[in-house]
Amino acid sequence: IKSLCAKTEYPDLCLTTIAPFFNGKTDIASVVEMLIKAGTEQTKQANATATKMAADPKYADDPKTISGLKGCYEMYDDALDNMQNAMDAIPVHDIGTIETMVSAAITDYGTCDVGFTRQPNPVPDGVSRMVDINENLQNIGSIILAITDLMH
Repeated sequence: IKSLCAKTEYPDLCLTTIAPFFNGKTDIASVVEMLIKAGTEQTKQANATATKMAADPKYADDPKTISGLKGCYEMYDDALDNMQNAMDAIPVHDIGTIETMVSAAITDYGTCDVGFTRQPNPVPDGVSRMVDINENLQNIGSIILAITDLMH
């Protein structure tokens, strides 16, 4: 696992992401599966965080933030569908589908951030409330793509 993670842009994140999902297998397809499971779980957590933030009274008078968070729900739901499609492609080694679906999930995470920053109505500070979470999710997606590329 360590040698596979070393081939990614984020080797430490790769290892810590896999650890809770490690099933004892070290072949590339199994590592991709563990990473997709991890990305799926972290996307579910991001969705729960966005839901909780949207219900927080401190945002009650901030329709731009509420709108951004609601956009994130949709993006996270789409990302979860994309991750499931990627997972379904592993047993048949459909590398193209895995790469396409994970790339789509990465785009979903970025689109969530855009909901807070787009003109003409960005949130006052111009920063996504989910930026750190989305950056982590995008980095996990990048790791999945790097290791999937080794399946060729």
